[in-house]
Amino acid sequence: MKHSKCLDARRAIQSVGSVALVTTWVWAWASLSLTNCVAAGPGVVINPALSPPLLRVEITNTSAGSTLSLPIYFQSDANVTALQFDVTFETNRLTGGSLTAPNTHPDHIVRSFFPREGVQRVLVYSLRNTVLLSGHLVSLPLTVAAQAAPGTISISFTNAIAVASDGLQAQPVEAAPGAIIIQSIIREPRLEVGARLPGGSFVLKLTGQPGRDYSLQFSTDLLQWVSTLTNRMTEGGIRYLGGFEPRINIGFYRAVEVP
Repeated sequence: MKHSKCLDARRAIQSVGSVALVTTWVWAWASLSLTNCVAAGPGVVINPALSPPLLRVEITNTSAGSTLSLPIYFQSDANVTALQFDVTFETNRLTGGSLTAPNTHPDHIVRSFFPREGVQRVLVYSLRNTVLLSGHLVSLPLTVAAQAAPGTISISFTNAIAVASDGLQAQPVEAAPGAIIIQSIIREPRLEVGARLPGGSFVLKLTGQPGRDYSLQFSTDLLQWVSTLTNRMTEGGIRYLGGFEPRINIGFYRAVEVP
């Protein structure tokens, strides 16, 4: 049944052009068989006069726990009106989200879903047979895991198919992969004083580099320091309930990293 539908779709493409192709793409999208319908068997002719379209994504620096919008760019001097491709990425450190599209392609519809873990399939098409302009195509939101180790994560494209306005498949799409570089950010210790509590006590909050040990120290003269707390830093910081003895009129706190 699928094979006969693909044959009927190819005959329709040859007879009425790219508008029929959009219908074919929408049908194939639902059955996850776009590649089979467009590329299989006779009936789909690749136009050798069209230069290869290009998909690319840049190298982006970020940090653990952050969310970024990764722009995907498209470039072609051919009259490409419809495009499908898969974006692949590592799932141990990255989580994908819903695509966003700039307003530079108002006549195009963008659809995406996850056929399997770590793969996001993107379909861009026009019911008016409008040519895709070169430039920013879509943006892929990615969230980096909070505990992601520093390093480079590759972002690549697979299964890319582009179709021109005459209903013929363009030359095979070239892909320029990119990467997300997770950088190690050193957070300097910071001490914040909260509101005073009944009885004259107060809450101190210490933030710094997670996984490192910090000592909270107290002094009355800024010369002699006494450690009041030593603890390992977490993402939520360290809280300490402080206060002064009645005989002490003034005091100072500081935080230092413990080797």
